[in-house]
Amino acid sequence: MYHNNTSAKEIVRRTLVYTIMTLMVIGLIVVLLWHNFGYQFNSKDLKIEQNSLVQYDSFPRGAQVSIDGNAFNLTQTKGLIVPGQHQFTMKLNGYEPWQKTLDIKAGTVTHLVYARMIPEKKESTNLKEYPVLESAKFAPGGRFMAGVGVVNGTPKLFWGDVRSYNNPKFTETDISTQHLAQYDLATTKHQFAIAEWDFAGRYVLLKHIYTPEGSDSKIQWLRFDRDNPKEMIDVTNIASVDILDAHFIGTNGNELYVLQNGGHVRQMNVAGASLSRPVLSGVQSFVLYGSETIAYIGTEANVKVAGVWKKGWEQSRIMYRAASAQADDTVKIKASKYFNKDTVVVTVNDTAQIYRGDLRPPTEDSEAVKKFLNSVKKVAFGRTIKDLTLNSDGRMVIIKDETGFVNYDIERETISPVITLDTVSELKWLDEFYVWRRDASGNLVIQEFDGTNVHTLTPVATGYDAALSSDGKYLYSFVGDGDKLILSRLKMTTES
Repeated sequence: MYHNNTSAKEIVRRTLVYTIMTLMVIGLIVVLLWHNFGYQFNSKDLKIEQNSLVQYDSFPRGAQVSIDGNAFNLTQTKGLIVPGQHQFTMKLNGYEPWQKTLDIKAGTVTHLVYARMIPEKKESTNLKEYPVLESAKFAPGGRFMAGVGVVNGTPKLFWGDVRSYNNPKFTETDISTQHLAQYDLATTKHQFAIAEWDFAGRYVLLKHIYTPEGSDSKIQWLRFDRDNPKEMIDVTNIASVDILDAHFIGTNGNELYVLQNGGHVRQMNVAGASLSRPVLSGVQSFVLYGSETIAYIGTEANVKVAGVWKKGWEQSRIMYRAASAQADDTVKIKASKYFNKDTVVVTVNDTAQIYRGDLRPPTEDSEAVKKFLNSVKKVAFGRTIKDLTLNSDGRMVIIKDETGFVNYDIERETISPVITLDTVSELKWLDEFYVWRRDASGNLVIQEFDGTNVHTLTPVATGYDAALSSDGKYLYSFVGDGDKLILSRLKMTTES
């Protein structure tokens, strides 16, 4: 009897111990899983909450990251952080500090990987002096430059190859006046502008505006090849009608979309001297995204419309239609793509409407279409929007007027406060996260998409281009010096 009681007690004891051990193991696994998913106990609020992951990087790397004044790690790094508002700073010896305050949401990933550390000491080098330069533009990636000007009555193209920092190369080519429309300086006024480079940085579109005495201005479009600069193709002559606008398609300098006088948009093959049937009609202006998407402003049945068309569509999808022919709305439209989702931004007067999803042709009436049209996010600017721009990867949307701008971050779904500008100046993207402009003092100023981390870099001439080198180590811009223009290169690192 005693033996049976002892055995029963031993069984109960072992069962209890094993149960406790099992529960402890399960609890430990749960805690570890919760920890891996970023959860922790907040002793201040006495509740369990999910942390957020923040990734940090800078250019150059090696900057000291601090969070709310507490030193963390050197870039490139990452770490978990409790939700809420935090101040992030990055410091690197010889560089101006970087700082940003963000409201971090629980369970999110925040990418602070775009901090550009600016040297405290600005060092620039003059590369080339131009006595006459009407227009200049850098190729994508900042590897090449094309400019145009008239010297002693002869129009010239100026080429710059700045791929080699130690041995940049500069050449110039006369533009044959034999093929320039009505090139008579005595009776006709002429203006030249570099319209754009193709994405590969080989071909250039030149816009020649000529105004005969007593007549309206006309435009002649010419294509030039950097590898064969004496070759000139008259795009206008191929079309046989006046062209109001033209854009290269992708990296192929032989394919363009052109807007003809009368509102037709056609695809042109320069090498084959051929034109497609109209892909759009009633168009007043258009912008091209990639090689297959056009966003445009036009008219349909005498009413202003804004629409988007993709290659292969029979019709465009109208995103805005004026209430009547008398309506005088100020309308802008841009199309892009971010993380495999189409983006269409339409601004009407003082409000931007941002659509995200799967953009389908108007012939479809699917759930995807309804979802896209119902995804609209409205951003009120408070005054008439005069300009709309997106960065190249489609994440950032900037709306502006003459005195300020607002940014909408598609990834974080946040709207910046209104950033005031000290002068009327065009904003241009320097990279994916920084914009640049010319301030009231004539200096090139850069700042991040949300207006933070403002840096004054170098004097810059009005109306001329600027670009970063492909590795981000140099900034190229034009500086005015009396009647001359100087191509200047500014160091963006302290490296020797």
